[in-house]
Amino acid sequence: MTRKTVVLAIAALMVVGTSAALAVGSGPAATDEAPLAQETETTTAANETVETTADETTMEETTMQETTTAEGQVGAESARITFLNQTAGYTFTNGEPNTTSVLIERVVVPEGGFLVVHQAQNATGEYATEGQVEVGSVVGNSTYLEPGVHSNVVVELNGTVNNSQTLVAMAHQDTNDNRQYEFPEADGPYTQNGSAVIDTGYVIIEYDATDLTFGDDGNQTTTEA
Repeated sequence: MTRKTVVLAIAALMVVGTSAALAVGSGPAATDEAPLAQETETTTAANETVETTADETTMEETTMQETTTAEGQVGAESARITFLNQTAGYTFTNGEPNTTSVLIERVVVPEGGFLVVHQAQNATGEYATEGQVEVGSVVGNSTYLEPGVHSNVVVELNGTVNNSQTLVAMAHQDTNDNRQYEFPEADGPYTQNGSAVIDTGYVIIEYDATDLTFGDDGNQTTTEA
């Protein structure tokens, strides 16, 4: 009996020890789950970082696009000419014609340049538009025009324009940056869709004769038309 009691006591102790061991063994299992939770949090943080980075990249790209648009608006107006029908007067002194000029109401030269006036060839009617003429020889040009918009640009004409006719105004660049009109060696015209930027105007020439001398007696007669 005594031996059986001892054996049973030992067995009971072994069972208790095993249960205790199992109870102790359950602790590390909980510890193993903790890193999993940390990994989940780390993954979430990584996702948040990626999302934040993506948002920041998007904002940077948007800022760059806005800057490009703003730069694109600078000097956005294209080369343009407004040449109205008008009257130009010639005066004569001692039988010699003085110069005359035409007025171009508005000129846009985005990069600077010149306003050049040409004769019109093969014009369809007196008040032909730019699509109804061919550009002829140069009869005058402006001085250098700074980049931008100009109003009431005066161009002095040479003596070949001596009767009423359609003239063609054309915007030219200053390709060699010397502020001197040197076409055709340089300073080609502004173009849009492959065609030169032009406008036409019908110019009525009127003559005023001043200080004309007749004969050898030196008498002077002033005549106004």
